[in-house]
Amino acid sequence: MKKTFTSSLLGLVISCLLLASCSQLATFENEDLMLEQTSADKAGFKLSPFGTGIENARTYAATDCENFCIDPADPEYSVQTSTISNNSGPQTRVFTYSVYNTLTGFQLDWSYTANNNAGRKLKITVSGAGLTIPQSYTTNQLNGSGGTNQNPGTITDSYNFPFNSSWAACGIVTIEAEILDGENVLVSGPVISNYNLIGECEGCDIDGNEFSGDAVSCAQNGREAVYTFGSEDGVGYFKMQGGLTNFTGDNASIYINGALVDFNTTSSDGWATGTVEGYTVGQRTPGGSSNRNIRVEGGLNSCEEVEVRIVWSSSNSGSTITGDWSVKDEAGVDLAPEVAGLSCS
Repeated sequence: MKKTFTSSLLGLVISCLLLASCSQLATFENEDLMLEQTSADKAGFKLSPFGTGIENARTYAATDCENFCIDPADPEYSVQTSTISNNSGPQTRVFTYSVYNTLTGFQLDWSYTANNNAGRKLKITVSGAGLTIPQSYTTNQLNGSGGTNQNPGTITDSYNFPFNSSWAACGIVTIEAEILDGENVLVSGPVISNYNLIGECEGCDIDGNEFSGDAVSCAQNGREAVYTFGSEDGVGYFKMQGGLTNFTGDNASIYINGALVDFNTTSSDGWATGTVEGYTVGQRTPGGSSNRNIRVEGGLNSCEEVEVRIVWSSSNSGSTITGDWSVKDEAGVDLAPEVAGLSCS
């Protein structure tokens, strides 16, 4: 992904600074300052917060600590951005600060924009997961940033708080922001916020797309087969389809990841359908055939798999209990090699 800091983002920041001049204290969520990461990914780039040099960044509001993680080989970080200001009429003094965790520490990146020379400092104190005691960082005294009322200048810098105790995903770090004057007297704040730490990704044991089948039981009145499809990078859509030989009785019992499908709809072309776990499942007996067609449609996230377990009755006394099964994309292209008919040993 390429590093990009767009003019739209800059415009958002400047607009927020102008709004901040109307109050003594302002803090807002990072989505007000950063572009939506999803659209950035689709456009082929990721955002780089000011001063970080980090190409892989997404907004904190667009992630959560339970379903997002940091891949050591290609780390991507969840950035939370806030502001704290000390304004008086047309005189603006605004610190914008971003925080996020890496696998070794808690990162702070800040910028200062002012249109006057009053000495100000930003003090950030962090405490909680990964930190044995609260740790503080205070900037040098900043006497303006060389700008004007119409075009404020900006100063940027960063600081890292190394982790010195154990921590885990979703552990909470508390951030306290204050503005001090040149004599270290508090003039604004504190602004307090929390950050849920993002953990390390676990390794994926799926290699590309994998499709397999297993004959569990070959009893005529209680046959059972299990098909599993998994994807390392994920697929937006797949159709798994195959047949059961010499099918008899009512609908087969089909379980998707252990959840039984309720076949409560029948289409005009004879498919009995039901949905469960986000998957659409259908089964039918083609006209004049003794076989049963089964299909499962849905999608997979990265490093995710779906297990399809089928239990049915059959009049077939032979060793082969299913036909060939395939898994294809929406264009009908195989996502993985077909699984040949399953047989009893």
